Amino acid sequence: MGRPKGVIRTPRQIVRRVLHGCPINDPYQWLEGDELQETREWVRRQNQWTRSVLDSLPFQEQLRSRLYQLMEAESRTLPVIRGQTLFYRKGKVMKSEITKVGELKRRE
Repeated sequence: MGRPKGVIRTPRQIVRRVLHGCPINDPYQWLEGDELQETREWVRRQNQWTRSVLDSLPFQEQLRSRLYQLMEAESRTLPVIRGQTLFYRKGKVMKSEITKVGELKRRE
């Protein structure tokens, strides 16, 4: 499968820096500057292209419906200990809350 038609190429601008003593070459670091006009324009063009691809899908409504179903799914994380208290996060994928399970008791 080749590159989709009309895909926008992302310019590479090598930024060299040292992080924790290791040299890093990051050709896409410029995209982290979300306040820059160049980055905003790239995001706008990417969104425009993505929207054109998604809007052309014949099964678009089924895909949208399924994604919303998945975002409404219930989820629960593994419990974590904070101090003497046990917590887990539960709720829907897009909106969750932290729940206190209980206090831990020390074994004597």
